[in-house]
Amino acid sequence: IIGYSDMMRHRTFGPIAPARYATYVEDIHLSGEHLLKMINDLLDLAKIEAGKREFSFAPVRLSEVAKDVQRFLEPQAERAHVGIMLDAKLDLVIKADERAVKQMAINLLSNAVKFSKPGGIAVLFCELMPDNRIAFGVKDTGIGMTLEMQQKALEPFAQACDVYTVEGRGTGLGLPIVKGLIEAHQGQIKIESTPGVGSKIWVEFPAERLIRKTQIAAA
Repeated sequence: IIGYSDMMRHRTFGPIAPARYATYVEDIHLSGEHLLKMINDLLDLAKIEAGKREFSFAPVRLSEVAKDVQRFLEPQAERAHVGIMLDAKLDLVIKADERAVKQMAINLLSNAVKFSKPGGIAVLFCELMPDNRIAFGVKDTGIGMTLEMQQKALEPFAQACDVYTVEGRGTGLGLPIVKGLIEAHQGQIKIESTPGVGSKIWVEFPAERLIRKTQIAAA
């Protein structure tokens, strides 16, 4: 579905006629991608909950992960008219599964963009806490959540709010997957949020996962 609709979107074999069909093709393509994401999220969560997700622990530079995630989500942010910023004063290297760390960051930043109003800001941050735990997450100027909504957001398939976003409705699996992945790293997910003001959602890696910390030189 995704492949054929993409060929039609790019007019590979000629123009679409009548022109109205072009809108339908876009809808088909977006729906196909949404369905694929739902399936992948469901499989990921099932593997995590069953303890079948395989992890390869190696040195991971969080500043590089943050840059990769920023680049990956810039198209989504542009469509939503939301700015993305990075806040990493230290070059932190941790022992972790790089794919899992990247997936956590993508899920958190994607949610921040999705639930921010046009003109909003989402900040992907990385910081070292006083006890050497590592905080890696996102601050946004979005719609925010009540305490009840925060608890609901960590439940699989639960939608914390009924807001229809630029990207449409999600699967309700983003934060539960983040929770499962950080717990596999012996860490935890944290949420601070105020309705109408914004949210700060981050994961905390335990101090024993820190390999190296150096100051990032000013540009």
